[in-house]
Amino acid sequence: MTNPQDQVARAAARLLLEQSVTDIGAAIAAARRAAGGGPPGPPPSRGRVRRHFVAMQQQSMGAEDWARRKRGILASVEECMVGLGWALPDLELRLAGRAAEGHVDGFEPIWMRVHADIDDGDLCLILEEQEFESTSVGSIETRHGRMVRITAESEEFDLVLLRCPHRAQVIEEQNLVTGAPVVLLDAASLARRLAEGVSDPPGSTPGEDG
Repeated sequence: MTNPQDQVARAAARLLLEQSVTDIGAAIAAARRAAGGGPPGPPPSRGRVRRHFVAMQQQSMGAEDWARRKRGILASVEECMVGLGWALPDLELRLAGRAAEGHVDGFEPIWMRVHADIDDGDLCLILEEQEFESTSVGSIETRHGRMVRITAESEEFDLVLLRCPHRAQVIEEQNLVTGAPVVLLDAASLARRLAEGVSDPPGSTPGEDG
């Protein structure tokens, strides 16, 4: 018998695949409403929805096309990191969380940590030069206090830049919100991974926002 929570997770993944919604949380909420409020107990995890979404993507696109698309997203991420490095010589930059592990799906934003001697407005202008549209400049509470969080969108992927006041925080191999272990990559390491070929890693850790 199918687990009712799994049915909600599959329905949420289908909404994402059909682009009816673009956020996992919103997809879960919509799927629960469609199921009459959903089964008793907590909603399905974001990870369960992701797994169904990836399986549906692979089935819809074919394994080769899906792998090619994932590699294309990571190549665009590497290009963005290199571009930021050219524009900001004093930059300390790391790709963080799921994307650094090779988990990209085209709808969850890519998280990066950045330290640079530049104000937020000028950083947004640099992003615009790389064909991003800055959508918000806000903040997030971390274990080191509040940090500026800049969100931006491009044709290839959505981006979240977490501005770290100190360089050491950029390379801290812990989630800056939860303290859990987190994978980090600089641009050169990501380029090597792309050159070696990208495969699906066995595990999955939370993103920078926990």
